[in-house]
Amino acid sequence: MNELRISLGLLACIVFLLAIAPGSPTLISVAPAGPREVAELSTASDETAASVGSNPAEASQVPETATSAIRAVDPAPYAAGDNTALTRVSPAASASKTSSTQPKLEMFNRPVAVDAGTMKAGRTTLRVADVEPISPDTRCSDGPQTWPCGVRARTAFRSWLRGRSVLCSVPPDAQGSDDLTVSCLAGEADIGEWLVGNGWAAASSGGRYAELGESAKNQRKGIWAFDLGQ
Repeated sequence: MNELRISLGLLACIVFLLAIAPGSPTLISVAPAGPREVAELSTASDETAASVGSNPAEASQVPETATSAIRAVDPAPYAAGDNTALTRVSPAASASKTSSTQPKLEMFNRPVAVDAGTMKAGRTTLRVADVEPISPDTRCSDGPQTWPCGVRARTAFRSWLRGRSVLCSVPPDAQGSDDLTVSCLAGEADIGEWLVGNGWAAASSGGRYAELGESAKNQRKGIWAFDLGQ
């Protein structure tokens, strides 16, 4: 009986050794790669290693189809003696050139009316643009009687100014002069518009107050209520 058990044990050991032997195929064994597969795998590994070794950055580059759509813009090289080169302009010089071509707003303190269309501020004479003043010597007639309507127009202008300062737009070619023909404001009122619109001065022919002057004459405002004499 013991001999049978020993024989069965030996037989089981032999079967187990045959099952795990490397040369014997089993259900859990992996089939070895053939010579062709080993060669292809080795070639691919060598090419990959050579590519990464020569330029490691290529492994992270975007595909060629994406990079081909990007347009490279390179600045044109500067050539010595190129006459098209830009010239740097000083900001101060540029601002000075611009300001010299623009009218200058200037305040004149407490001007006095010389006539209905002319003011005097210190040594500066201010002539209201697009206005023809009535001379103080002008007389108006109302039938057989005459009266100094020029003086009346100047008095009305002086009363309206009431010693206020005026803001005038001085043209570039007149800046620094003591005799200016300018457009002026007293507060928010246009002085020329006030004079012509109220009939205390005539509008220059073709000036910006021409239509307003015709309206004042038709409504017989100011001096236009009478006949003008000499």
